[in-house]
Amino acid sequence: MSRAELAKRVGCASATLSSIEHGKRRPSRQIAELLAVALEIPLVERENFVARARGNTSRVVQAKPLPLSNLPASLAP
Repeated sequence: MSRAELAKRVGCASATLSSIEHGKRRPSRQIAELLAVALEIPLVERENFVARARGNTSRVVQAKPLPLSNLPASLAP
């Protein structure tokens, strides 16, 4: 998806997304949530996505590692 298309889906200017991408500004909570939806971030990861996008890493919860049982036998330890 292009930046212009993403901006249209989120309802902001393409220049705003460019500034966010380059670290010149942080998105509002609303924009971060709309980005999560537009980018199809899974629901279980959205709060972390929004927190990181807003620069708040103190609330970020580390995801639990996936069990190795769903890996092919050749990749499991």
